[in-house]
Amino acid sequence: MTALNEYFYHNSIRTYTAAFGTLFNNIYIVRSDGKKIKIPLSYSSRQKFDIQQKYDKSAHIKVKFPRIGFVMTGWERDPERMQNKLDHMYQQNVDRATTNSVAKQLNRVPYIFTYQVSVGTKNLDDMFQIMEQIAAWFNPSLNINITENPDLGIETSLNVKLTDSNLTDDFEGMMEDEKTLISTFNFAVEGFLYMPSSSQGVIQTITLNYYDLNNPDNIIATDIIDENSL
Repeated sequence: MTALNEYFYHNSIRTYTAAFGTLFNNIYIVRSDGKKIKIPLSYSSRQKFDIQQKYDKSAHIKVKFPRIGFVMTGWERDPERMQNKLDHMYQQNVDRATTNSVAKQLNRVPYIFTYQVSVGTKNLDDMFQIMEQIAAWFNPSLNINITENPDLGIETSLNVKLTDSNLTDDFEGMMEDEKTLISTFNFAVEGFLYMPSSSQGVIQTITLNYYDLNNPDNIIATDIIDENSL
Protein backbone atom coordinates (compact mmCIF):
# COMPACT_ATOMS: atom_id res chain seq x y z
CA MET A 1 0.00 0.00 0.00
CA THR A 2 1.44 3.38 -0.97
CA ALA A 3 1.82 6.38 1.32
CA LEU A 4 -1.32 8.47 1.95
CA ASN A 5 -3.49 5.52 0.89
CA GLU A 6 -3.73 3.95 4.36
CA TYR A 7 -6.11 5.40 6.92
CA PHE A 8 -4.78 5.81 10.46
CA TYR A 9 -5.53 8.10 13.37
CA HIS A 10 -3.82 7.98 16.77
CA ASN A 11 -5.64 10.92 18.38
CA SER A 12 -2.25 12.54 19.10
CA ILE A 13 -3.07 16.20 18.46
CA ARG A 14 -6.36 15.94 20.34
CA THR A 15 -4.54 14.31 23.28
CA TYR A 16 -1.91 17.06 23.38
CA THR A 17 -4.57 19.77 23.22
CA ALA A 18 -6.59 18.24 26.06
CA ALA A 19 -3.46 17.75 28.19
CA PHE A 20 -2.37 21.33 27.55
CA GLY A 21 -5.78 22.69 28.53
CA THR A 22 -5.76 20.87 31.88
CA LEU A 23 -2.85 23.08 32.97
CA PHE A 24 -5.24 26.03 33.24
CA ASN A 25 -8.50 24.53 34.51
CA ASN A 26 -7.86 25.12 38.22
CA ILE A 27 -6.93 28.80 38.39
CA TYR A 28 -8.64 30.98 40.99
CA ILE A 29 -8.69 34.60 42.09
CA VAL A 30 -9.53 35.93 45.56
CA ARG A 31 -11.38 39.22 45.89
CA SER A 32 -10.84 41.76 48.68
CA ASP A 33 -13.91 40.43 50.51
CA GLY A 34 -12.36 36.95 50.63
CA LYS A 35 -14.56 35.48 47.88
CA LYS A 36 -12.72 32.79 45.90
CA ILE A 37 -13.65 32.54 42.21
CA LYS A 38 -12.64 29.77 39.82
CA ILE A 39 -11.79 31.16 36.38
CA PRO A 40 -13.82 29.57 33.53
CA LEU A 41 -11.77 27.89 30.82
CA SER A 42 -12.86 27.36 27.21
CA TYR A 43 -11.36 26.46 23.86
CA SER A 44 -11.56 29.91 22.29
CA SER A 45 -9.27 32.57 20.91
CA ARG A 46 -8.65 36.16 21.92
CA GLN A 47 -10.52 37.25 18.78
CA LYS A 48 -13.64 35.51 20.08
CA PHE A 49 -13.33 37.47 23.33
CA ASP A 50 -13.00 40.71 21.35
CA ILE A 51 -15.88 40.06 18.96
CA GLN A 52 -18.34 38.92 21.61
CA GLN A 53 -17.41 41.70 24.00
CA LYS A 54 -17.90 44.39 21.34
CA TYR A 55 -20.91 43.10 19.44
CA ASP A 56 -22.90 40.71 21.64
CA LYS A 57 -25.15 43.10 23.53
CA SER A 58 -27.54 40.49 24.92
CA ALA A 59 -26.73 39.90 28.59
CA HIS A 60 -27.28 36.14 28.40
CA ILE A 61 -24.68 35.59 25.66
CA LYS A 62 -22.16 38.34 26.40
CA VAL A 63 -18.72 37.11 27.50
CA LYS A 64 -18.34 37.09 31.28
CA PHE A 65 -15.01 38.17 32.73
CA PRO A 66 -12.64 37.07 34.12
CA ARG A 67 -12.12 34.03 31.92
CA ILE A 68 -9.40 32.07 30.14
CA GLY A 69 -9.43 30.76 26.58
CA PHE A 70 -6.86 28.69 24.75
CA VAL A 71 -6.48 27.68 21.12
CA MET A 72 -4.01 25.80 18.96
CA THR A 73 -2.26 28.19 16.57
CA GLY A 74 0.04 25.97 14.50
CA TRP A 75 2.58 23.16 14.21
CA GLU A 76 5.94 22.50 12.59
CA ARG A 77 8.32 19.56 12.33
CA ASP A 78 11.20 19.65 14.83
CA PRO A 79 14.43 18.50 13.12
CA GLU A 80 16.47 18.75 16.35
CA ARG A 81 14.62 15.77 17.88
CA MET A 82 14.51 13.73 14.67
CA GLN A 83 15.70 10.10 14.92
CA ASN A 84 16.29 7.40 12.31
CA LYS A 85 12.98 7.22 10.47
CA LEU A 86 13.59 3.59 9.46
CA ASP A 87 13.79 2.34 13.07
CA HIS A 88 10.70 0.76 14.60
CA MET A 89 8.80 1.31 17.84
CA TYR A 90 7.00 -1.58 19.55
CA GLN A 91 3.96 -1.99 21.74
CA GLN A 92 4.74 -1.49 25.44
CA ASN A 93 3.68 -3.44 28.56
CA VAL A 94 2.74 -6.63 26.70
CA ASP A 95 3.07 -10.12 28.19
CA ARG A 96 4.92 -11.80 25.35
CA ALA A 97 4.32 -15.23 26.90
CA THR A 98 0.59 -14.96 26.26
CA THR A 99 0.42 -13.14 22.94
CA ASN A 100 1.47 -14.09 19.42
CA SER A 101 2.13 -10.60 18.08
CA VAL A 102 2.72 -7.00 19.13
CA ALA A 103 1.99 -3.73 17.33
CA LYS A 104 4.86 -1.89 15.73
CA GLN A 105 5.32 1.42 13.90
CA LEU A 106 8.06 3.21 12.06
CA ASN A 107 9.74 5.85 14.20
CA ARG A 108 7.57 8.75 15.32
CA VAL A 109 7.99 12.21 13.81
CA PRO A 110 8.76 15.05 16.27
CA TYR A 111 6.59 18.15 15.97
CA ILE A 112 6.25 21.40 17.90
CA PHE A 113 2.62 22.39 18.47
CA THR A 114 1.94 26.02 19.35
CA TYR A 115 -0.90 27.27 21.53
CA GLN A 116 -2.10 30.67 22.66
CA VAL A 117 -3.76 31.28 26.02
CA SER A 118 -5.88 34.44 26.36
CA VAL A 119 -6.86 35.87 29.74
CA GLY A 120 -9.61 38.49 29.94
CA THR A 121 -10.48 40.52 33.03
CA LYS A 122 -12.24 43.76 33.92
CA ASN A 123 -9.73 44.94 36.52
CA LEU A 124 -5.98 44.92 36.96
CA ASP A 125 -5.84 43.00 40.23
CA ASP A 126 -7.73 40.04 38.74
CA MET A 127 -5.30 40.06 35.84
CA PHE A 128 -2.22 40.17 38.06
CA GLN A 129 -3.44 37.22 40.12
CA ILE A 130 -4.00 35.08 37.03
CA MET A 131 -0.76 36.17 35.36
CA GLU A 132 1.31 35.17 38.39
CA GLN A 133 -0.31 31.75 38.66
CA ILE A 134 0.48 31.00 35.02
CA ALA A 135 3.90 32.61 34.53
CA ALA A 136 5.52 31.37 37.75
CA TRP A 137 5.20 27.70 36.78
CA PHE A 138 7.04 28.12 33.47
CA ASN A 139 10.71 28.69 34.19
CA PRO A 140 10.77 28.58 31.20
CA SER A 141 9.08 25.19 30.72
CA LEU A 142 6.92 22.58 32.44
CA ASN A 143 6.58 18.84 31.81
CA ILE A 144 3.30 16.90 31.53
CA ASN A 145 3.32 13.10 31.76
CA ILE A 146 0.76 11.44 29.48
CA THR A 147 0.08 8.06 27.90
CA GLU A 148 -0.30 8.50 24.17
CA ASN A 149 -0.68 6.38 21.04
CA PRO A 150 -3.27 3.72 22.00
CA ASP A 151 -1.66 1.16 19.65
CA LEU A 152 1.71 1.25 21.42
CA GLY A 153 0.75 2.49 24.91
CA ILE A 154 3.73 4.85 25.05
CA GLU A 155 4.26 7.05 28.10
CA THR A 156 5.66 10.46 27.16
CA SER A 157 6.76 13.52 29.09
CA LEU A 158 5.62 16.57 27.12
CA ASN A 159 7.76 19.67 27.41
CA VAL A 160 5.59 22.81 27.45
CA LYS A 161 7.53 26.06 27.04
CA LEU A 162 6.27 29.61 27.54
CA THR A 163 7.70 31.53 24.58
CA ASP A 164 6.28 35.05 25.11
CA SER A 165 3.43 37.03 26.64
CA ASN A 166 1.88 40.48 26.56
CA LEU A 167 -0.82 42.62 28.19
CA THR A 168 -3.13 45.04 26.38
CA ASP A 169 -5.87 47.40 27.47
CA ASP A 170 -8.74 47.06 25.00
CA PHE A 171 -10.67 50.11 26.13
CA GLU A 172 -12.91 51.42 23.36
CA GLY A 173 -16.18 53.30 23.25
CA MET A 174 -17.73 55.85 25.61
CA MET A 175 -16.13 56.79 28.90
CA GLU A 176 -18.87 55.02 30.83
CA ASP A 177 -18.15 51.73 29.04
CA GLU A 178 -16.15 49.08 30.85
CA LYS A 179 -12.59 48.44 29.75
CA THR A 180 -11.25 44.97 29.06
CA LEU A 181 -7.75 43.80 29.92
CA ILE A 182 -6.43 41.00 27.72
CA SER A 183 -3.21 39.05 28.34
CA THR A 184 -1.91 36.53 25.83
CA PHE A 185 0.58 33.76 26.56
CA ASN A 186 2.18 31.79 23.72
CA PHE A 187 3.40 28.24 24.29
CA ALA A 188 5.31 25.56 22.40
CA VAL A 189 4.57 21.88 23.12
CA GLU A 190 7.12 19.26 22.04
CA GLY A 191 5.09 16.29 20.79
CA PHE A 192 5.08 13.64 18.10
CA LEU A 193 3.03 12.33 15.20
CA TYR A 194 2.91 8.56 14.75
CA MET A 195 2.99 6.31 11.71
CA PRO A 196 0.49 3.54 10.82
CA SER A 197 0.60 0.35 12.88
CA SER A 198 1.41 -3.17 11.76
CA SER A 199 1.96 -6.41 13.68
CA GLN A 200 5.22 -8.10 14.64
CA GLY A 201 5.31 -11.78 15.59
CA VAL A 202 6.64 -12.59 19.06
CA ILE A 203 9.71 -14.85 19.28
CA GLN A 204 8.63 -17.75 21.50
CA THR A 205 11.31 -20.34 20.72
CA ILE A 206 15.07 -19.99 20.15
CA THR A 207 17.20 -22.81 18.74
CA LEU A 208 20.94 -22.70 19.55
CA ASN A 209 23.27 -24.94 17.57
CA TYR A 210 26.85 -25.57 18.82
CA TYR A 211 29.37 -26.34 16.09
CA ASP A 212 32.73 -28.05 16.12
CA LEU A 213 35.32 -25.32 15.44
CA ASN A 214 37.46 -27.82 13.55
CA ASN A 215 34.50 -28.95 11.48
CA PRO A 216 31.96 -26.13 11.02
CA ASP A 217 29.48 -28.48 9.37
CA ASN A 218 29.33 -30.72 12.45
CA ILE A 219 26.68 -29.78 15.06
CA ILE A 220 27.81 -31.17 18.40
CA ALA A 221 24.86 -29.96 20.52
CA THR A 222 21.52 -28.20 20.23
CA ASP A 223 19.58 -26.22 22.82
CA ILE A 224 15.93 -25.24 22.35
CA ILE A 225 14.77 -22.38 24.56
CA ASP A 226 11.11 -21.45 24.81
CA GLU A 227 9.07 -19.20 27.10
CA ASN A 228 8.36 -22.08 29.48
CA SER A 229 12.04 -22.63 30.18
CA LEU A 230 12.87 -18.99 30.96
